[in-house]
Amino acid sequence: MDAKGVGGAFFDRKAHAIGFLAKRILDRLPETLDPSREESWEICVDDVITELHCSKGAVYEVFHVMEAFLLVTKIGRSTYRWNG
Repeated sequence: MDAKGVGGAFFDRKAHAIGFLAKRILDRLPETLDPSREESWEICVDDVITELHCSKGAVYEVFHVMEAFLLVTKIGRSTYRWNG
């Protein structure tokens, strides 16, 4: 359901949910990496925020969960490597 927000604009709760954000981030990444080609994907948090129009806190929350499941590894300030 949509609810009217400030100024009569519609606010879609689903679009701002952490699970939905995680799915949108995962949809941008490959399911598997080819170890024989030494393939590596790096993800910059700032790029994700800009492209998906979401808050920095929500993106870091998703990446912390991914890091706990060993799907990503933090390699620098606001940069993660996708492990698949």
